[in-house]
Amino acid sequence: MRHGLVEREQIRDLFGRYVPRSVVDDLLMRDGAIEIRPERRAVSLLFTDLQGWTGLAETLPPEQVTDILNGYFAALSHEVSAAGGIIVDFIGDSLFAMFGAPVAAPDHAARALRCAFAIDRVAQAFSAEQAARGVPLGVTRIGVHSGLATVGSFGAADRLKYGAAGDGGKCRLAP
Repeated sequence: MRHGLVEREQIRDLFGRYVPRSVVDDLLMRDGAIEIRPERRAVSLLFTDLQGWTGLAETLPPEQVTDILNGYFAALSHEVSAAGGIIVDFIGDSLFAMFGAPVAAPDHAARALRCAFAIDRVAQAFSAEQAARGVPLGVTRIGVHSGLATVGSFGAADRLKYGAAGDGGKCRLAP
């Protein structure tokens, strides 16, 4: 029994770095094997992009680039988790998050929109802090899209990521 508890805590710690702890807890509560099957479901996707980052990053020392991006992503990640989303990927200065999967959330669109507004607030504050240090960060651009998508594990046999694929334009959301 002790071994099982230690194993569950290790799973919680490891996967808690990828998805919110509430998602991990939900998966651990399920009977039988933990399995994430591909499925089509209504989700909301949130994308961010830091305007002008590439040019700015080319002028800064590597340590400063990583410090700034890590601080920026830490602030944004907190807001995604607080809204019940998962971060699918960090791509350069962009963040890709999903709401409504792997655990269904009927209010995924509202969560994504609340998160977008929260990200806008924290990104503006982060940008002001950087400006005070002499680093002119650009505006954080944010996009939200809701609709049907196939969600599941994508990649290669030795490297997977949980994500979404599809147009998403065919889902009607209640007002």
